[in-house]
Amino acid sequence: MRAMSPLGRLGPLGPFLLAALASAAEPPWQSNAKGLCEGPLCSLVLRVEIGKTLDLYAPGGSCDTGWGTLGPADIPLGSIGLPSTLAVTNVERTGDWSHSKAVVTLEGGAKLTLYASMLSPGIVVETSTDKLRLFAGQHERFVTFDDKGKMRIHGHMGGNLAPKATITPAHIAVPQDKAIQAFATSGPVPAPQADKAWALSWWAKSSHFIRTEWPITGHGSHQDGHLADCPLLLVFDEAPASLSAVAEGGLDVTFARSGHRIAILPILGASMTSAELTAKWMTALPDDVASRCRKVLPFARQYPLSAREKFEYDVQATGFWLFEERLTFLAVGEGGRKLAVLPPIVALAGLS
Repeated sequence: MRAMSPLGRLGPLGPFLLAALASAAEPPWQSNAKGLCEGPLCSLVLRVEIGKTLDLYAPGGSCDTGWGTLGPADIPLGSIGLPSTLAVTNVERTGDWSHSKAVVTLEGGAKLTLYASMLSPGIVVETSTDKLRLFAGQHERFVTFDDKGKMRIHGHMGGNLAPKATITPAHIAVPQDKAIQAFATSGPVPAPQADKAWALSWWAKSSHFIRTEWPITGHGSHQDGHLADCPLLLVFDEAPASLSAVAEGGLDVTFARSGHRIAILPILGASMTSAELTAKWMTALPDDVASRCRKVLPFARQYPLSAREKFEYDVQATGFWLFEERLTFLAVGEGGRKLAVLPPIVALAGLS
């Protein structure tokens, strides 16, 4: 993408832009910056901690501090692996300032490749086999309920440590014919149709995390906290043969052949919603939620992977400066459309 603007219309930004855009060459920091090649594999919202296992997290929850709630706290969304193993034996990382790629070898030699970009709220997982396990293992539950249904909030403080348990999403919606049907993952779940290779998963009242909104997001007293939810859209490059939750924790995705990509996107972006609200989705997925899924779907099939920028200014010849953004996309199935977050300077150019 290219954007141009005459100097006379830059106003007070003119001197700053002249200094920043004086070179016609690609800024050298783009080649040298490796900030996303180490540590967690991060997108705009989701994050994968790479250690003995591949653990997926979302930001924005709250937990107990002993005197109230504190946040934002990491929300565990389970591990990514295979039905046979979650254990990581080797990791090879590459990337730059805009994206990260991790080629992960699991016990037994099977490989998973993970992609995360600062141009997207989600991640992409690529499996070398015909299987993948999501939301797996046992992780911290910041919320539990007693026999009378009273909610208890946990944290990292002694005496009230968050217990570990399975955290598989309790519900999943799958497109069937012209409808989108919701199912409890505790029972049979049909596979998506071949031409509708996606599903929406959420926790509802089985959620393991809370959110507080007042006085500061994530902070407050326990009575300010409400059970929260983070619906995740699963977009497959090809419809899986089966979807099934397992007792030890996790959702198994099985394909008819080896080698597939799955995009995982928080359908609400960095926001969360009330579990009281998503509990109503079990009877029928609301029209606005179904519409959001359908609108996001084609863009999820072209994952915005990386960006390279080039700045140029030629006052003698034209009086224009040139901003060039080169984007690389990763295909997740067919029928995708390209969409990516662009720097604010592009918006300024468009308005000038």
